[in-house]
Amino acid sequence: MNQAAHVMALSREVGHLVDAFSRNRGELALDFEHSLLFLALGNLNVGMGGTDFLTIQSVSVTALSASTGLPRETVRRKLLQLEAKQLIRRSGQGYILRDLATWTEFAGSVVASRTERASV
Repeated sequence: MNQAAHVMALSREVGHLVDAFSRNRGELALDFEHSLLFLALGNLNVGMGGTDFLTIQSVSVTALSASTGLPRETVRRKLLQLEAKQLIRRSGQGYILRDLATWTEFAGSVVASRTERASV
């Protein structure tokens, strides 16, 4: 792929991400950091546990801070706000998604362009 084609493909993917985050800002009323934490939490929550069954595990503030690069206090504060919006809930020493379908829909919109490109 030549440089111009690469830049155009990259620009389309960035445009898709901007669209996904803009829709999320309207639908779920989340800013970028809330969206990042919501996506990261779901990513860290979900596991297969060596079986065909989906398992959900609690994720700590420290693990989310390490995963996102956001300061621990920012993560803690924003998780409380996500909890108030009833998107996540506290579970043990960490947090889990309250509604996997909401996370799946948003995550799907963020990665849709990659999935579409891989299937072509």
